[in-house]
Amino acid sequence: MAPFRGQQKHKGLPQNWFPMSPVSSYWNLDADENIDMSRRGFPLVPNFSSTIDSATGRTLNSEIADLGDIGSNPSFYAAMRGYIALSRVRAAHRLLISQPFNPLLFRQGPQPFPTLLLEVLLGKVSSDEVEAKCFETRVQCKNVKLFKNDDVVWACSQCKDSKQTADFLPSPVVSYYDDVLSHVIQPGRLRCCRQCRTRMQCSRCKRSLTVDSFSESRRKHRHHRKVVCAQCESDSNSHPCDMCKVLKEGSEYSDSMWLHRKDPTRRTLCWQCCRPQCTGQTCQTCRVCRSETCRNKSCAKDMTMPHARLLPATWDEVQSYVCGSCRHACEVCEVAHGEKGYTPSMWHHRFNKNRRTLCLRCCRPPCTAKACQTCVVCRDPTCKRRKCNNAIVALNPKQLPSTLEDIHSFLCQRCEEVTCRCGTRMSATFQKKRKATLGSKPYVCLTCITKEQQQRDKDVKVHRR
Repeated sequence: MAPFRGQQKHKGLPQNWFPMSPVSSYWNLDADENIDMSRRGFPLVPNFSSTIDSATGRTLNSEIADLGDIGSNPSFYAAMRGYIALSRVRAAHRLLISQPFNPLLFRQGPQPFPTLLLEVLLGKVSSDEVEAKCFETRVQCKNVKLFKNDDVVWACSQCKDSKQTADFLPSPVVSYYDDVLSHVIQPGRLRCCRQCRTRMQCSRCKRSLTVDSFSESRRKHRHHRKVVCAQCESDSNSHPCDMCKVLKEGSEYSDSMWLHRKDPTRRTLCWQCCRPQCTGQTCQTCRVCRSETCRNKSCAKDMTMPHARLLPATWDEVQSYVCGSCRHACEVCEVAHGEKGYTPSMWHHRFNKNRRTLCLRCCRPPCTAKACQTCVVCRDPTCKRRKCNNAIVALNPKQLPSTLEDIHSFLCQRCEEVTCRCGTRMSATFQKKRKATLGSKPYVCLTCITKEQQQRDKDVKVHRR
């Protein structure tokens, strides 16, 4: 506890220890001073914050820094204090910024006086020029960099030109700093100037048209798709697929997809992306209608649209698509996997009722011990390869887990010998002592032994009664 001003050290107390005496306060509750009030207590106020200057040189576990708001005028002194505030923690995820600060705070250039001192020490500035340079540096420190300055420019994502702040704000300006925050800072590299927000260029007819000449979907996805005006879109019988990004005709889409192709809330996927071809090597699904029950070699049926929840989410899912007949559910995690999700033996005997079918994660789960050194690729305790590419080998059928709890608490053969069932690991010294008998019986820590003994004593007392 920090001492009060003028407070003397009490005899018999250690260094930096000071006495704290209770304080009484008296006041009147009414204006006529008829009701007297009093309160007695210790004058202590909790304080969990500090100034940036007092935090200089300290290392904090976590921090919430306040560098001012968007309207604070930047200065070299504020930039130095901001650097101190942002560099007090060891990791970036331990730092929170209380509010958006002025982005010009760290765009003012190098610090003037430290730069001048470095030039003097390097001999670039003579002793006769120091006084004149100091005067110039003082003048430079007084120059404040504002959003309205001509040298403050921002890049537009559409026209790729560097423009001033006023070119990005709406007309008329309602609240200057709020408009700067919403139109310049928050969009980031996707910021768009006022001229580009009102006009867009069609990628087909190359005309610069107003925003109303484009559909809502084209305006919303203008950064990810080709911008095509409504006239060119109505004249054309093609539309790009949202998955493969290929321009295809209407015959390559389902009726529902083609009808709602301009809806910004729905994805437009072609037939090949809606119902991809199965990648299973022994797949017998029809290649024409993609039906799992069709076995007609001269099939001429049309493909059927799957449920929206079954549609592929990414292009990788399309390339590695596995149909329902080529998938099999794991008996433990109950998740359906393809042939690549099982060992060759498990996949070959997946329909055998006398054998269990477990996926790669469940047939040999990863070890949950923190200090485990077992290979994370093949999960073999004897593997010592740094760049291992071996396949996972299933455990012995008697050692296979039965429930998800067994997987979440699984220990490899190496860790099982030195880890208790409660998670306590045997010390290195104790491992050396039990090296000869290690693995002969499971390890039980002292805490579990004590709990078992206490439970036995309770059972004996109940039996005697």
